[in-house]
Amino acid sequence: MQLTEYVSELERQITIEIPFESFEKEIQIELKNAAQTAKFRGFRPGKVPINMIDRIQGPEIRQRVLNRLINDKFELIAKKEHLRIAGILKLEPKHNTNSQESLIFNVKFEIYPEIKIPDLSTLSLKRYTTTITDEIIEKVLNNLQKQHAVFNPSDSPAENENYVTLDFIESIEETPYANYEKQNFSFVLGQNSVLPELEDAVKGMKINEEKYFSIKNKNENKFSSNSSNEKHIGIKIKNIFKVILPNLDEKFLKNLGMTGITIDELKINIEKNLNRQAKFRLLNHTKKEVMEVLSNAINFEIPKILLKTQFEKKERVNSHIESQKSNENISKNEDLLNTKKKICLSLIISELVKIGNIIVKPDDIFKRIEEFSQDYEKPAQFVNQYLSNQEHRSKLESLLLEENVVDYVLSLANVTEECIPFDKLMGA
Repeated sequence: MQLTEYVSELERQITIEIPFESFEKEIQIELKNAAQTAKFRGFRPGKVPINMIDRIQGPEIRQRVLNRLINDKFELIAKKEHLRIAGILKLEPKHNTNSQESLIFNVKFEIYPEIKIPDLSTLSLKRYTTTITDEIIEKVLNNLQKQHAVFNPSDSPAENENYVTLDFIESIEETPYANYEKQNFSFVLGQNSVLPELEDAVKGMKINEEKYFSIKNKNENKFSSNSSNEKHIGIKIKNIFKVILPNLDEKFLKNLGMTGITIDELKINIEKNLNRQAKFRLLNHTKKEVMEVLSNAINFEIPKILLKTQFEKKERVNSHIESQKSNENISKNEDLLNTKKKICLSLIISELVKIGNIIVKPDDIFKRIEEFSQDYEKPAQFVNQYLSNQEHRSKLESLLLEENVVDYVLSLANVTEECIPFDKLMGA
């Protein structure tokens, strides 16, 4: 016999009856249990009268018992009808009833949607890769050299690879240089770290030399209300240093804190580290691709209760942060879309886990923690601390489960590889 009433695609309603006799029986049991542990002045433990317990704790006990009985009855019906409950929307007593033997409640709730996973072999997906070349390794090695470089004062004209310090001697408030330090502004020539007009002006200048140069605004009035579309900048060179890189030798390795290895072995270590960093970024790129395709390919209604719960969590987390007033409506719309997408993907992942019998092995967790530990000075200590933190372990297990789902989907889908340049992958 069907006990639930259909309200909408995901909403259902059910009537639950709690017999007065059962209710009172459970209340008496709870009151007796409370009396065994209650401590009141003038009474020995376990000797407090039941009527005193009822007077003081009765309302709380009755509510607790009622909630438990309703929940037990609700779970029994859900199990009998094979309902996957997303959450309860409303629970209220049923009025206008002539029942003298039962408490009657209407429960409106939502079930999880049926998620139909398509034939994964029809999906076209990308698996992202990258290539770490000798040139990239040499670039990292060169950056290590620069970190241990020696700066020798120079009287020669400034040229590429010189470290230059200058002062701006004319107002830069209404120019592209407004965010630069007005005095003791420093940079290395030839590394494209500043605007090209400034680099071009500095090249060939000597210490204490002043120079004025012009820049043209691409758009009139871009930097001020002045109708002139040309700005004049003044600079004065204070210091010029030649950057002397250390030799790639034993002394250099010692300064890095690396003894007992060669430069070639250092290069191997650099490559391993770059591969490790690239691996996690590639996993994220590929996962984002897979999740985007899945969310577009699988459509279903999201239970309102899940959205409500998610927003309540966010409000609790952000309650101490002052909300931004600007573009508030846009932010709310974007937040709603992002939250819906997050819930959608969570439900899809759960369905795929069930279909593919996907699990995370304890060894996989340990191996990933060991990979993380390689970026720390004391790897063994990091591993022990990570393993002892249950919250970190749970988050990592969820991450690995998602990665296993991605691997499962990729194993069945139509996959092509796309190589991302390493610098682009690392956000350089």
